[in-house]
Amino acid sequence: MTDGIASVLECTVTSVDPDLGVRFLLHLIASNDVAVTETQYARFQEIGARFGLHEEYVAEQVSQRVRPT
Repeated sequence: MTDGIASVLECTVTSVDPDLGVRFLLHLIASNDVAVTETQYARFQEIGARFGLHEEYVAEQVSQRVRPT
């Protein structure tokens, strides 16, 4: 991701709404077909759970992009 997108994500999480920032990040991963490691996937599940995101929501956004570690 570019620095501009990273800045928007950081601003969203710190100044607007952390939940929205997490959802935005997951959407960016899905829409840009970003590969994640199994460790990163587990972390996204953990973070999603803290915000009350259903496990299936996170899986739908990220699981197709998991690469073996």
